[in-house]
Order: sequence, then structure tokens, then C-alpha cells
Amino acid sequence: MKAYFITASMFLVAASAVSNAADKATLQNTSVEQNELRQFFQDYGELKGTAWENWKLTEKEWTRYTEILEKTPFGIWQHTATPYQILAAYSNSLEEQRRYARLEAMLDQWREDNALRFQQIYNDEREVVFARYSALVRNLSPSIANTGSGDSVAFFTHTGECNPRCVALMQRLLSTGAHIDIYVMGAKSEQDIFSWAEAASIPVDRVRAGQITLNFEKGQFKELSALPEMLVEMPIAYIRRSHGYERLAL
Repeated sequence: MKAYFITASMFLVAASAVSNAADKATLQNTSVEQNELRQFFQDYGELKGTAWENWKLTEKEWTRYTEILEKTPFGIWQHTATPYQILAAYSNSLEEQRRYARLEAMLDQWREDNALRFQQIYNDEREVVFARYSALVRNLSPSIANTGSGDSVAFFTHTGECNPRCVALMQRLLSTGAHIDIYVMGAKSEQDIFSWAEAASIPVDRVRAGQITLNFEKGQFKELSALPEMLVEMPIAYIRRSHGYERLAL
């Protein structure tokens, strides 16, 4: 029994040594493969001095390739065939044909990997460009976000209670500090306008200071809107620009 335990122990030690050696070999092989892969991309990505070097061919092979183009139908067909395919077509050696096939496969792999890497780079840069473009459009398009105290806004709303959405929009607009001319559509009396203003929490002091005006709507909407009232969701606002009024995104 004692001898058995010694043998088992020795077996475990030996197995562990084999495992460690295998792990080291795997790491070494991985390192070699990574180096070969880097060399592969570097080699194919370098611009060589001659056409045949860029195709991994010899000068003799390139001369034969150009001769084939001059003397055979491939002179017309060559725009759809690579030098490898043309050389293989006029080679009787299976070994040569396999070499050309292998070279073309390697070149295709390099091209495909480059295309995938470029696509990823393009996707990243496209997101950057889109974000900048979107920010630019937001800045150019009139919105509450880019409205300030120097702006003048015409705000149109229906008479009656200012609902929660109306209140929220009005508060955001008030926070810009812009001059606001409010037109209450359908108001029959000043009390209708004052009731709406109270529901919308319009600051009385800003009304007294002339920063906000409360008005009956008397055709101003038609002057500013290209759409009939029935097709527009109220409230709606327009901001004054040098060339006239533009719809303000609320």
C-alpha cells in the first residue's frame, strides 16, 4: 500500500509538470502566432518598389503575366481577374497553381481584415460626426435650449385652463429670460386672459415690467404660421429672427 501512495504522488507531480510545460508551450506558440500575424499585416501593408513585389511575385512571373495580357484574351478579361488567376490559367504545374491560390487567399484575407478594421474605425468616427452634426442642428434650429434673454418670442395658446404640459412648457420658456408676447386664442374678455396667466404661473412683476405681454389674438397667428390653426397642437411659439419669425421647438 505504501508503495502505491508513493507511485500515485509521483504520478501527480509528473502530470503537473507536463501541464505546466504544455501551458508554457501554448504561451510560446501564441506569442509566435501573434508575431507572425503582425508581420503578415506589416508586410502586406508596405508599399514595395515594384508591382511584382507588391503581388509577392518574382520579376520573371510578372514578365510572364504581362506577356499573357499582351497575347491572350486575358488582355480584355484582365479587369475581372487577378495576376494570380491569369498565371494559374496558363500554368500546367499544380504546385504553381496551388502557390498562386495560396497567395491570393492571403491577399484576400489581408484585404478583408483591413476592410473590417476600417469599418470599425468608420463606425466610431461616424458616431462622432453624427453627434457634432446633431449638436450643430440643435443650435441652429430654434429651441428653448438656445433661447436667451436677448430673444423675443410670440407664444400662442387657447383660452381656458393651462394644463400640466402647458405649464411645464411655459416655465421652461420663462426660465430663458426672453421677452414673451402671449396671445390667448379664443379669449372673450381680459378675465379669460388673466385666468389663463394665473393658471400658467406667469410672474406679475415681469408683466408689469413689460418683459411679458398678455394679449388677445387678433390674426397674429395667421401672420406667423404656415399651417391653419386646426392642424396645430397648442401651445405653439415662434421666435423672432433677423429675417422674420421661426417656429420654436418646445
